Amino acid sequence: MRKLLLTTAIAAALTMGCATGPSYDATTLAEAERLELVPVEKSRFDQTFGLERSLWIETRDVFIADLQTANTVIDKPLVDGRFRNKTWMLNEKEKAGLNKLYKKALQRQLEQQGYAVQHAPTANALVISAELLALDPTAPKDDIGGRSAFEGFVTEGAGSATIAFDVSQNDRVLLQIEDQRDAGHSWGVNNRFHNTQDVRQLFNSWTHSLLAQLDIKS
Repeated sequence: MRKLLLTTAIAAALTMGCATGPSYDATTLAEAERLELVPVEKSRFDQTFGLERSLWIETRDVFIADLQTANTVIDKPLVDGRFRNKTWMLNEKEKAGLNKLYKKALQRQLEQQGYAVQHAPTANALVISAELLALDPTAPKDDIGGRSAFEGFVTEGAGSATIAFDVSQNDRVLLQIEDQRDAGHSWGVNNRFHNTQDVRQLFNSWTHSLLAQLDIKS
């Protein structure tokens, strides 16, 4: 019966499409069905699939995995100039900085809600994994390879980014989420300092929405 209900729910989401919310491609729906996940209607994210709530085990323990950035796709802005043919890649220091901003934002909000953040996964703990799928910056990278010393840029925020979250428990996926958001909405000088502020606010926004998706109000 559960298999029938699951298939029916996914088929309804596929046929109704944008009439009731986001539309999903067949591959995404097939993977969700394999994991026994169904589309979540009330969500703050672009795409959310969840396991039936009665199958979740109540817990206050959480483990935060490192933010994955190894395969992040960066869409360079189309700006003419001397350095524009260089490939934009995240170096190890930048990856570590993004991971630190992400984990700090998530840990702070979890602890404010009474969750215990563990240093390693424990039995029944929620394991939160995230991957930064894409970056779409509004200006060239603020380093010697991306800008000359005489260049300056004024933009509306740092750009946009796409992230994927997986929340699991005892190796069973409870939530799968994908979302794209803007990093910053105010006009200002585009540099490393201001971009870091915009990214910090973006991670705060994502983690706040994630807590809400777990039925936690923050």
